[in-house]
Amino acid sequence: MMLSIVIPCYNDTDTLTACLTPYWEYLKTGMIELVLVNDGGDAEALENFVATHCAEAVPPVKLIHQSHAGASVARNRGLEAAQADFVWFVDADDVLAPHTMEWLEPCLCTMDDDSDIVKLGPLVLDNERWPFADVDQSDEVPVEKILDERFGALDHTTYIFRRTFLMDKGLRYPEHHALLEDSAFVLDALQYVDHLFFNPTYCYYCYKVHRSIRGPWSREEQQERLKDILWFFDLFRKTVEKDSKFASLFDHFFCRHLRILTVKGYSWRDLCDFRHRMAVPSTFYYGKKSLAMRLFQCRLFHYLFFLVCQLWIRTSLYKLRRHR
Repeated sequence: MMLSIVIPCYNDTDTLTACLTPYWEYLKTGMIELVLVNDGGDAEALENFVATHCAEAVPPVKLIHQSHAGASVARNRGLEAAQADFVWFVDADDVLAPHTMEWLEPCLCTMDDDSDIVKLGPLVLDNERWPFADVDQSDEVPVEKILDERFGALDHTTYIFRRTFLMDKGLRYPEHHALLEDSAFVLDALQYVDHLFFNPTYCYYCYKVHRSIRGPWSREEQQERLKDILWFFDLFRKTVEKDSKFASLFDHFFCRHLRILTVKGYSWRDLCDFRHRMAVPSTFYYGKKSLAMRLFQCRLFHYLFFLVCQLWIRTSLYKLRRHR
């Protein structure tokens, strides 16, 4: 078999049909192995879905049930069960661009034994296309080439891995974190390779629903996710100190999460604690400086941005209550 597609599921039968549409014909050819890991959801509903929609799959769909332990545990179990040459970790609530497999099949067939990672285009909204005139449509490129936030450098669903590479290196998703654990997995994998096969223009991942970043966070969720964010950036900073090629990407991620935490309604006390623990401003400027990073390095600008976000959040909540 050429490719194992591992999908963690938690009551996702309503989105799985759209997710699996690009694979239907390939599931009958023996080229693709589908591994569904039920993470404590409705087992009967998922079994009925497989029986109804995937009955002709060759080999038969592997359906694994586990108690609710999180997507990382589910992906790791799926990896252990996978048998194909390459493994792709796909989310059940996303949709691939049309004709993805038509490009992917010849790509995987011609991969050199030394090529362990395929990088697809960035994770984008529906049919939106991104311009990548500075990168060949598909080629073997150094890792540094894709370490740009435009390319979704740490979006795990935009990567396909050689299974033996993951097994030999002992690469697994961190199982005790609910946020940024997928980015940590990719970051860890990229440290082991100098080159990868990259196609940024034709094959990209279509964004449908994403539960972890979008939507409001309760106070309890804020505190739990802040722990995960601090863990991730501690890990990221150690990676930069070992390998400077990740420096600019660190800056982009760090600046973006300062904005995310502010927009999510964290208190100024929490934001100050985050800045202090992450050593802002000295954390910035590992790589290329940008205007956004210069602004967020300034505590006064960040405070003014915080006030604007608080006003926007309170106005939105007031309007929402009035319409109820």
